[in-house]
Amino acid sequence: MPDHRRLLLISVLVLTTLLFIDFLILHEFLPERIPGTPIVISGLFLFVCYEVLFYTVFKRILKEDDTISVTYLAIFACLIVLFSEIIFQTYRLTTFSYITNEDRIRIFLIGVLGLSAFAGVLALPIAVDVKYKNRWITTLLNVGVGLAFYFVSPYVLSFIKGE
Repeated sequence: MPDHRRLLLISVLVLTTLLFIDFLILHEFLPERIPGTPIVISGLFLFVCYEVLFYTVFKRILKEDDTISVTYLAIFACLIVLFSEIIFQTYRLTTFSYITNEDRIRIFLIGVLGLSAFAGVLALPIAVDVKYKNRWITTLLNVGVGLAFYFVSPYVLSFIKGE
C-alpha cells in the first residue's frame, strides 16, 4: 500500500486555503445568493471545490496503485475535509464574539463532522467514476445521492436547528 501522507497534507492545505478564500473574500464581495435563485454562492463554491479536489486526488492515487478500493478513496476524502475543517473552524470560531461556548461547540462539531460526512457521500460517486470509468453507474449514484440530499436535508436542518 503506497504512502499518501504527503498527498493528504497538500490536499488539506489546498482545501483549507479555499475555505479561507470563501470565508474572507467571497462573503465580502459577492451576494449571499445567486439573484433569482435559492442557490447560495458559498455552498456552490465549496461543492465545486470538493468535486475538483477529489477528482484530482483520486486520479493521482489510482495512478500510483489502481488496486485501491473505492472505500479507501471515500475515507481519504473524509480525512481531507476533516483536517481542513478543524483548522478552518478553529479560526472561524475566534471571529464570533457574540455567541456562547455551547454554540461554539455545536457550530464546530456541525462544521467538522457534518461536512466530513457530506464529503464522504459526495466523494463516493467520484471515486466510482475514477476507479471503474463506468458512466452509467456514476450517473445512478449521483441521482441517488441527489435524491437523498433532497429528501433528507429538511430533516437534518430541523435537527440541527433543534426544532
